[in-house]
Formats: sequence, C-alpha cells, structure tokens
Amino acid sequence: MQALVTASDPALSAQNLWEKALDGIRLEGKSYALGWLARMRGLDLRDSALVLSVPDRFFRDWVDDHYRGLIEETRCTFQNQL
Repeated sequence: MQALVTASDPALSAQNLWEKALDGIRLEGKSYALGWLARMRGLDLRDSALVLSVPDRFFRDWVDDHYRGLIEETRCTFQNQL
C-alpha cells in the first residue's frame, strides 16, 4: 500500500497526523472503520507522505481492499487543510 496521507508541515509527527485523520473519519460518522484503522500507527513522514504501520500483511491487505477509498478521501481532505 502506498502512503496515502500527505503533510506539508514537517513539525507534525506521523502519529499526530494519523490521529487527526482518524478524528476526521470519526467526525464524518464513519466510525465503522475505526475498529480497523485505529490499530494502524503513523510511523514516519517520508517525502511529505505519511507511512503507516500495520500488524501484519493480512491486515494491510484487508484494509487496502476495504478502506483504501476512505483513507484516500481523508488524504484529499488533509491535503486541502495542510
């Protein structure tokens, strides 16, 4: 899975940015996804992209198959805000 959230402010930590993304998903009423997405962690900001860590390959693939669109939608929102 490619990095899906970008940040232009290097002062933001990867985990803080991911927590803001999760808050945005929660505020949009899409809490059904949080059981999966909250288990992911912001690992690094690399080339203005947020790198996320996941527990294992199955988890990565499942989230990619089911929530990639939601994460990309959230990414677009954050690109406009940052």
